[in-house]
Amino acid sequence: MSELDLLYDSEEWAPTPGMPGTLARMASEFIVVGEAGLRECDGLGGAAGVAAALTALGAKAELVSVCGRAADRVPLRERLAERGAGATRLVVEESSWPSVTGVLSGMVRDADCVLVCDHSGTGLAAYARRLMTADRGHLPPLAVYTGEAAPWATLAPELMAVHGRRSGGGTATRFVWLHDEGMMLAAAHRHPYRTWARPPHGRRSGAAEESGVAALALGLVAGLPSTTSAELAQAAADATACLPDPLVCDTNLLTRWLSDRRSVFVPWQGIAPLVHGHERAGRRVVVASGVFDRLHHGEVDRLNRARRDGDVLVVAVCSDAMVRRAGGRSPIRHAAERASTLATLSCVDHVTIAEGEAGALLRL
Repeated sequence: MSELDLLYDSEEWAPTPGMPGTLARMASEFIVVGEAGLRECDGLGGAAGVAAALTALGAKAELVSVCGRAADRVPLRERLAERGAGATRLVVEESSWPSVTGVLSGMVRDADCVLVCDHSGTGLAAYARRLMTADRGHLPPLAVYTGEAAPWATLAPELMAVHGRRSGGGTATRFVWLHDEGMMLAAAHRHPYRTWARPPHGRRSGAAEESGVAALALGLVAGLPSTTSAELAQAAADATACLPDPLVCDTNLLTRWLSDRRSVFVPWQGIAPLVHGHERAGRRVVVASGVFDRLHHGEVDRLNRARRDGDVLVVAVCSDAMVRRAGGRSPIRHAAERASTLATLSCVDHVTIAEGEAGALLRL
């Protein structure tokens, strides 16, 4: 059973001693604050896109937003209704903000998370920042999705997702830089953690990024380890990038996407030709090997560092027979299960089960 199965079936989730946790079905309630918009190519954008992505991934999202153009107000409401995302307050003119912000303080206390989308510096986002600064100790977890982290740093949000250039914001519990090639996660007392987009997101980067932010926020509320949350968020972004317009990633698609990642498995006999093919194409191949019986944070960090050293990462999982010969005992999990877990990591391009003697790994 995959982590995603456990995530949505209210099962115990404890794949290794280093990553314990119990997760309930993710029907969390979010308040999404920020400017909403319509994208010509893929529908909802901004705060509306994040609210729709949260809804598709199983959460309840109420949107408190300004609308950039009066002509977009009705289409926004219609598309939000189609996606099941609540448009509690959707306004157009700045003069209407007091009527919206007046109810915001009461709404946020009842939510599981407040997610602020602050891209264009609207007065609504500025008001939300002032409100939360004054009442921070009594509010639920705060997630911020922005292009500039500095204005939010004093609030020390539980999650800060920043697109574009790197900027400050290290006071966040989880700080994530978003770009077309993946995500970079910085968390307290941990090495930076990188995910890898498949494929690079290109023209659907907006919708893909919003799905990724929604998954990051869900992972925060669910109590997922930060690296697991980042991998699920990357999978949601990748799946969205491959969808036809104007769809968003939902739980069924995310489950299928993670299952399809097992296609990176290559039989042992096919690894050497595959590696040589990459090398002839001018790609630098890095090979990592191990038992990977209990996949803990340190090993995942090692694999990500290995991926940064080259263009392609091949992971060779020692077969059950190799483990028995080397240590005199059988592994806890069969080789196929260990390889399947590794295949879900975005840093892994190919995974195989090594057969024969350990020295065969050196001949790759």
